[in-house]
Amino acid sequence: MRRAVGATWLSAAMCCAAAWAAAAPADDHQRGVAAYRRGDVVAAMAALRPAAQAGHAPSQVLLAFILDRGDYPDEAARLYRQASEQGDAEGHAGLANLLQTGRGIAKDEKAAREHFSKAAALGHAGAAQALRQLERAASGARP
Repeated sequence: MRRAVGATWLSAAMCCAAAWAAAAPADDHQRGVAAYRRGDVVAAMAALRPAAQAGHAPSQVLLAFILDRGDYPDEAARLYRQASEQGDAEGHAGLANLLQTGRGIAKDEKAAREHFSKAAALGHAGAAQALRQLERAASGARP
């Protein structure tokens, strides 16, 4: 009987820990977004970094955006790539922009086009527009 109670308690504790671990990156992301909206970039980065390290794609994307604007494009590229590998539209679009310009990563227009295409297929309007502009430029048409 004692063993059954202990096993039940352990099982319940593991379920609670798993639920907390899943909620933690989303909570960190929300704190990061709130800090960024207040203009507190340092607090935003502090909140976003653990969530990004845990693989939370929205946190990776926002942290990458902040880092890119802060002139850390190499770290931004790494984070955008991690988010894109999870199928995140913003991750694909952000990585595509860096690939197109060669900022923080080797310039690769073919890879940029591929990531813009993936982002557009996921419903990213800005990526769809960038893809149309690339296609017009490739055909010699005016933008």
